[in-house]
Amino acid sequence: CTSPFRRGPLGSMVRAARVGVTRKAPKKRGSALGRPPRNARTRTSPTGSRAQERAIVALSRDEALNRGDLEGAFRQIVRTAAHSANVRRVSIWQYGRGRLVLRCAMLYDLGRGRFARGEELAATEYPNYFRALDSEVVIAASDAVRDRRTRELADPYLARHGIRSMLDAPILVGGRLWGVLCHEATGRPRRWNHAHRLFARALADTAALAVEAANRRQAAEALRRSEIYFRSLIESGSELVAVLGADGKLRYLSPAADTIVGQR
Repeated sequence: CTSPFRRGPLGSMVRAARVGVTRKAPKKRGSALGRPPRNARTRTSPTGSRAQERAIVALSRDEALNRGDLEGAFRQIVRTAAHSANVRRVSIWQYGRGRLVLRCAMLYDLGRGRFARGEELAATEYPNYFRALDSEVVIAASDAVRDRRTRELADPYLARHGIRSMLDAPILVGGRLWGVLCHEATGRPRRWNHAHRLFARALADTAALAVEAANRRQAAEALRRSEIYFRSLIESGSELVAVLGADGKLRYLSPAADTIVGQR
Protein backbone atom coordinates (compact mmCIF):
# COMPACT_ATOMS: atom_id res chain seq x y z
CA CYS A 1 0.00 0.00 0.00
CA THR A 2 1.08 3.61 -0.49
CA SER A 3 2.11 5.51 2.61
CA PRO A 4 0.03 8.62 3.50
CA PHE A 5 3.35 10.46 3.74
CA ARG A 6 3.69 10.27 -0.05
CA ARG A 7 0.14 10.98 -1.12
CA GLY A 8 -2.77 12.93 0.31
CA PRO A 9 -2.86 15.96 2.62
CA LEU A 10 -0.29 14.62 5.07
CA GLY A 11 2.31 14.13 2.35
CA SER A 12 1.50 17.52 0.84
CA MET A 13 2.02 19.36 4.13
CA VAL A 14 5.20 17.45 4.96
CA ARG A 15 6.73 18.19 1.55
CA ALA A 16 5.70 21.84 1.70
CA ALA A 17 7.27 22.27 5.14
CA ARG A 18 10.51 20.66 4.05
CA VAL A 19 11.02 22.97 1.08
CA GLY A 20 9.54 26.05 2.75
CA VAL A 21 6.65 26.39 0.31
CA THR A 22 3.40 28.04 1.38
CA ARG A 23 0.50 28.22 -1.00
CA LYS A 24 -2.11 30.95 -0.72
CA ALA A 25 -5.69 30.16 -1.63
CA PRO A 26 -7.13 32.54 -4.26
CA LYS A 27 -9.49 35.18 -2.94
CA LYS A 28 -13.15 34.66 -3.68
CA ARG A 29 -15.79 37.32 -4.05
CA GLY A 30 -18.83 35.90 -2.33
CA SER A 31 -19.73 32.25 -1.88
CA ALA A 32 -22.56 29.81 -2.49
CA LEU A 33 -22.55 29.24 1.25
CA GLY A 34 -23.00 32.95 1.97
CA ARG A 35 -20.69 35.43 3.60
CA PRO A 36 -19.28 34.62 7.06
CA PRO A 37 -20.56 36.55 10.08
CA ARG A 38 -18.73 39.82 10.72
CA ASN A 39 -17.24 38.50 13.90
CA ALA A 40 -16.22 35.13 12.41
CA ARG A 41 -12.54 34.31 12.75
CA THR A 42 -10.62 33.71 9.56
CA ARG A 43 -6.97 32.69 9.80
CA THR A 44 -5.16 32.60 6.48
CA SER A 45 -1.74 33.99 7.30
CA PRO A 46 1.24 32.28 5.67
CA THR A 47 2.91 32.18 9.07
CA GLY A 48 0.05 30.09 10.46
CA SER A 49 0.21 27.72 7.50
CA ARG A 50 3.95 27.22 7.93
CA ALA A 51 3.47 26.55 11.64
CA GLN A 52 0.91 23.87 10.84
CA GLU A 53 3.22 22.30 8.26
CA ARG A 54 6.05 22.20 10.81
CA ALA A 55 3.67 20.67 13.33
CA ILE A 56 2.83 17.81 10.93
CA VAL A 57 6.54 17.14 10.30
CA ALA A 58 7.23 17.09 14.04
CA LEU A 59 4.34 14.66 14.63
CA SER A 60 5.58 12.34 11.90
CA ARG A 61 8.85 12.04 13.84
CA ASP A 62 7.22 11.69 17.25
CA GLU A 63 8.73 8.88 19.32
CA ALA A 64 5.41 7.72 20.78
CA LEU A 65 3.85 7.42 17.32
CA ASN A 66 6.75 5.48 15.84
CA ARG A 67 7.03 3.01 18.71
CA GLY A 68 3.31 2.21 18.65
CA ASP A 69 2.34 4.00 21.87
CA LEU A 70 -1.23 4.87 20.86
CA GLU A 71 -2.19 6.87 23.95
CA GLY A 72 1.02 8.88 23.85
CA ALA A 73 0.65 9.55 20.13
CA PHE A 74 -2.98 10.63 20.49
CA ARG A 75 -2.07 13.02 23.30
CA GLN A 76 0.61 14.62 21.16
CA ILE A 77 -1.67 14.90 18.11
CA VAL A 78 -4.61 16.61 19.83
CA ARG A 79 -2.42 18.94 21.88
CA THR A 80 -0.37 19.95 18.84
CA ALA A 81 -3.54 20.49 16.79
CA ALA A 82 -5.15 22.70 19.43
CA HIS A 83 -2.08 24.93 19.77
CA SER A 84 -1.30 25.10 16.04
CA ALA A 85 -4.87 25.91 14.93
CA ASN A 86 -5.75 27.88 18.08
CA VAL A 87 -8.87 25.77 18.68
CA ARG A 88 -10.25 25.29 22.19
CA ARG A 89 -11.07 21.57 21.88
CA VAL A 90 -9.48 18.90 19.65
CA SER A 91 -10.36 15.24 19.98
CA ILE A 92 -10.01 11.79 18.42
CA TRP A 93 -13.05 9.52 18.37
CA GLN A 94 -13.18 5.78 17.61
CA TYR A 95 -16.10 3.80 16.27
CA GLY A 96 -17.44 0.95 18.37
CA ARG A 97 -20.31 -1.54 18.50
CA GLY A 98 -20.38 -2.05 14.76
CA ARG A 99 -20.09 1.68 13.96
CA LEU A 100 -23.15 2.47 16.08
CA VAL A 101 -21.19 4.51 18.63
CA LEU A 102 -18.36 7.03 18.59
CA ARG A 103 -16.27 7.02 21.76
CA CYS A 104 -13.81 9.79 22.60
CA ALA A 105 -10.37 8.17 22.73
CA MET A 106 -8.54 11.42 23.56
CA LEU A 107 -9.51 15.08 23.95
CA TYR A 108 -7.40 18.14 24.72
CA ASP A 109 -8.94 21.31 26.12
CA LEU A 110 -6.63 24.19 25.26
CA GLY A 111 -8.25 26.58 27.72
CA ARG A 112 -7.83 24.25 30.67
CA GLY A 113 -4.69 22.50 29.49
CA ARG A 114 -6.28 19.14 30.30
CA PHE A 115 -6.87 15.80 28.60
CA ALA A 116 -10.11 13.82 28.83
CA ARG A 117 -11.74 10.77 27.26
CA GLY A 118 -14.74 8.46 27.45
CA GLU A 119 -17.66 10.54 26.17
CA GLU A 120 -19.89 8.71 23.68
CA LEU A 121 -22.19 9.67 20.80
CA ALA A 122 -24.76 7.16 19.52
CA ALA A 123 -25.82 6.81 15.88
CA THR A 124 -29.44 6.34 16.97
CA GLU A 125 -29.45 9.83 18.49
CA TYR A 126 -27.46 11.58 15.75
CA PRO A 127 -28.15 9.69 12.48
CA ASN A 128 -27.55 12.63 10.11
CA TYR A 129 -24.18 13.37 11.70
CA PHE A 130 -23.09 9.73 11.39
CA ARG A 131 -24.21 9.64 7.74
CA ALA A 132 -22.24 12.80 7.02
CA LEU A 133 -19.10 11.24 8.49
CA ASP A 134 -19.60 8.27 6.15
CA SER A 135 -20.02 10.34 3.01
CA GLU A 136 -17.92 13.52 3.32
CA VAL A 137 -14.16 14.05 3.16
CA VAL A 138 -14.34 16.85 5.73
CA ILE A 139 -17.23 18.32 7.71
CA ALA A 140 -16.60 22.05 8.04
CA ALA A 141 -19.46 23.61 10.02
CA SER A 142 -18.87 27.25 10.86
CA ASP A 143 -22.27 27.38 12.56
CA ALA A 144 -22.56 23.91 14.06
CA VAL A 145 -25.96 24.64 15.64
CA ARG A 146 -27.56 25.41 12.26
CA ASP A 147 -25.53 23.25 9.87
CA ARG A 148 -27.70 20.33 8.69
CA ARG A 149 -24.88 17.85 9.33
CA THR A 150 -24.20 18.83 12.93
CA ARG A 151 -27.34 20.54 14.26
CA GLU A 152 -28.51 17.27 15.85
CA LEU A 153 -25.62 17.67 18.29
CA ALA A 154 -26.88 21.05 19.52
CA ASP A 155 -28.63 19.66 22.59
CA PRO A 156 -26.99 18.51 24.73
CA TYR A 157 -23.48 18.04 23.27
CA LEU A 158 -22.76 21.44 21.69
CA ALA A 159 -24.57 23.37 24.42
CA ARG A 160 -22.80 21.51 27.22
CA HIS A 161 -19.35 22.35 25.87
CA GLY A 162 -20.14 25.81 24.43
CA ILE A 163 -19.20 24.71 20.90
CA ARG A 164 -19.97 27.10 18.02
CA SER A 165 -18.00 25.62 15.09
CA MET A 166 -16.82 22.10 14.16
CA LEU A 167 -14.25 20.75 11.72
CA ASP A 168 -14.22 16.95 11.41
CA ALA A 169 -11.93 14.75 9.31
CA PRO A 170 -12.40 10.97 9.03
CA ILE A 171 -9.62 8.62 10.16
CA LEU A 172 -9.14 5.77 7.68
CA VAL A 173 -7.15 2.69 8.70
CA GLY A 174 -6.62 0.00 6.10
CA GLY A 175 -9.11 1.73 3.83
CA ARG A 176 -11.87 1.52 6.45
CA LEU A 177 -13.43 4.26 8.55
CA TRP A 178 -11.85 3.89 12.01
CA GLY A 179 -12.95 7.14 13.61
CA VAL A 180 -12.84 10.92 13.33
CA LEU A 181 -10.56 13.79 14.34
CA CYS A 182 -12.61 16.75 15.52
CA HIS A 183 -11.79 20.46 16.00
CA GLU A 184 -14.36 22.27 18.15
CA ALA A 185 -14.21 26.06 18.42
CA THR A 186 -15.96 27.89 21.26
CA GLY A 187 -16.88 31.55 21.62
CA ARG A 188 -17.24 33.28 18.26
CA PRO A 189 -18.01 31.27 15.07
CA ARG A 190 -14.96 30.04 13.19
CA ARG A 191 -14.76 30.21 9.42
CA TRP A 192 -12.81 27.14 8.26
CA ASN A 193 -10.66 27.92 5.22
CA HIS A 194 -8.81 25.56 2.88
CA ALA A 195 -5.67 25.57 5.04
CA HIS A 196 -7.70 24.50 8.09
CA ARG A 197 -9.28 21.65 6.15
CA LEU A 198 -5.96 20.47 4.78
CA PHE A 199 -4.45 20.56 8.26
CA ALA A 200 -7.37 18.56 9.69
CA ARG A 201 -6.99 15.89 7.01
CA ALA A 202 -3.23 15.69 7.60
CA LEU A 203 -3.83 15.26 11.33
CA ALA A 204 -6.36 12.50 10.61
CA ASP A 205 -3.73 10.76 8.44
CA THR A 206 -1.25 11.07 11.30
CA ALA A 207 -3.76 9.52 13.70
CA ALA A 208 -4.22 6.66 11.23
CA LEU A 209 -0.45 6.10 11.18
CA ALA A 210 -0.48 5.96 14.99
CA VAL A 211 -3.22 3.30 14.94
CA GLU A 212 -1.34 1.24 12.34
CA ALA A 213 1.89 1.46 14.36
CA ALA A 214 0.03 0.35 17.49
CA ASN A 215 -1.52 -2.57 15.58
CA ARG A 216 1.92 -3.68 14.37
CA ARG A 217 3.27 -3.46 17.90
CA GLN A 218 0.39 -5.55 19.25
CA ALA A 219 0.87 -8.15 16.52
CA ALA A 220 4.60 -8.39 17.26
CA GLU A 221 3.93 -8.77 20.99
CA ALA A 222 1.30 -11.45 20.35
CA LEU A 223 3.76 -13.36 18.16
CA ARG A 224 6.46 -13.12 20.81
CA ARG A 225 4.11 -14.41 23.52
CA SER A 226 3.03 -17.26 21.26
CA GLU A 227 6.63 -18.24 20.58
CA ILE A 228 7.47 -18.19 24.30
CA TYR A 229 4.41 -20.32 25.09
CA PHE A 230 5.11 -23.00 22.48
CA ARG A 231 8.79 -23.07 23.32
CA SER A 232 7.92 -23.71 26.98
CA LEU A 233 5.64 -26.59 25.90
CA ILE A 234 8.37 -28.14 23.78
CA GLU A 235 11.13 -27.71 26.35
CA SER A 236 9.06 -29.18 29.17
CA GLY A 237 7.65 -32.06 27.11
CA SER A 238 8.93 -35.62 26.99
CA GLU A 239 8.78 -36.00 23.22
CA LEU A 240 11.70 -35.30 20.92
CA VAL A 241 11.26 -32.26 18.68
CA ALA A 242 13.77 -31.44 15.96
CA VAL A 243 13.73 -28.52 13.52
CA LEU A 244 15.62 -28.73 10.23
CA GLY A 245 16.49 -25.81 7.99
CA ALA A 246 15.90 -25.62 4.24
CA ASP A 247 19.45 -26.95 3.74
CA GLY A 248 18.65 -30.05 5.80
CA LYS A 249 20.84 -29.00 8.72
CA LEU A 250 19.62 -29.31 12.29
CA ARG A 251 18.47 -25.95 13.64
CA TYR A 252 16.86 -26.95 16.94
CA LEU A 253 16.68 -30.02 19.16
CA SER A 254 14.45 -30.11 22.21
CA PRO A 255 15.87 -30.91 25.70
CA ALA A 256 14.03 -34.26 25.62
CA ALA A 257 16.83 -35.49 23.34
CA ASP A 258 19.23 -35.59 26.32
CA THR A 259 16.82 -37.78 28.26
CA ILE A 260 16.18 -40.11 25.34
CA VAL A 261 19.87 -40.49 24.54
CA GLY A 262 20.66 -41.07 28.21
CA GLN A 263 18.20 -43.96 28.40
CA ARG A 264 19.94 -45.82 25.63
